[in-house]
Amino acid sequence: MTLSLWRGVLTGTELASARWSAGPGRWSVERVLLVTALTAATGLRFIGLGTVGLNSDEAVYAAQSASLAGNSHFSGLFPIVRAHPLLLQVLMSPLYRSGVPDTAGRYVTAAFGVATVALVYVLGRVLYGARTGGLAALLLAVMPYHVVVSRQIMLDGPMTFFTTATLTCLALTARDHDRRWLTAAGACLGLAALSKETAIILIGAAFVFLCLHSHLIRPVRVLLASAGLAVGIAWSYPLLTALAGGARNGQSYLLWQLTRHPNHSFSFYAVEVGSGMGFLLLAVGAAGVASRRVSPWRFTWRETLLLSWALVPLLFFQVWPVKGFTYLLPLAPVAAVLAARTLSPPQAFRAPRWRRWTTAIVALVCVASVAETSAPSVTSARPMRPEMGA
Repeated sequence: MTLSLWRGVLTGTELASARWSAGPGRWSVERVLLVTALTAATGLRFIGLGTVGLNSDEAVYAAQSASLAGNSHFSGLFPIVRAHPLLLQVLMSPLYRSGVPDTAGRYVTAAFGVATVALVYVLGRVLYGARTGGLAALLLAVMPYHVVVSRQIMLDGPMTFFTTATLTCLALTARDHDRRWLTAAGACLGLAALSKETAIILIGAAFVFLCLHSHLIRPVRVLLASAGLAVGIAWSYPLLTALAGGARNGQSYLLWQLTRHPNHSFSFYAVEVGSGMGFLLLAVGAAGVASRRVSPWRFTWRETLLLSWALVPLLFFQVWPVKGFTYLLPLAPVAAVLAARTLSPPQAFRAPRWRRWTTAIVALVCVASVAETSAPSVTSARPMRPEMGA
């Protein structure tokens, strides 16, 4: 059943991204945007990954991978079970089987980053069309926030890939009225939680959206199956950890998280993450949602889905006293799609020439503003400050 489910997910994704060009041998705007996005994403995430060493969080995850692989240099010093789930560490473990490698795991997280850019194209295409998808992919490809995190061995990069896959499945559920996508969304969210446990918060975002569009949860058994699949996959790690006798580490970590003192000011996310995503990009996306004079798109289930996916975790982490720079990474694809939505009106909308030129100029400025900030992260390869991590 699991194999057939994933075959369906892969087939549906292929169908969602098919026929994106204007014809054989013709370079459409959509094709140029997508190729540029994937090229920029690959360059910004892979160039110079080994220039500097690992930060403290990266060192722990890399050493866990080495212990999983049975590397004698690490197994006696770093226990396999510490705090977070181990999906990324398991995927990286073949790279740490012998010797004392350090930055090899960065290529895994960088690959997840590029894959997320490609998935954002699919998400934007499902919601608003190929041009919006291509522009959203380009905006995420050069977004400093996503570039910096995906260049490091951090759990948030793979988690964001799976949360974006969840969001895409929910969009397909609403667009095609096919409840099988809802089950696939549950599986993807479970894998996101196996990457990092904070992804489980997005169950709340999914329920907010489904409650506002209750026709999508009928029959209820499909919703229960999806939620059960997400929780079941997510809880497989703590259950197996408890059976293996490592529950004490998880309990100690939970207690530590619940009793930590605030480590940043209330404005931390607005200042640090806002600048990382790009204030202009965020302003363009917000203006398009707030006013139809800015963007001709109507407010439908699409906007409800994106706003639910962004506001629920944002409110939770804003209230949570401990703040981390990487915590809001799953919101980056949403920000990119909303900005692209504003900058790519519907094909049927006949805008005056001055408006089309204005939109094109704003789009170029928006891309350039975030790309300019991303370039130093490649040339200097400066690691994220440890206190900003998880």
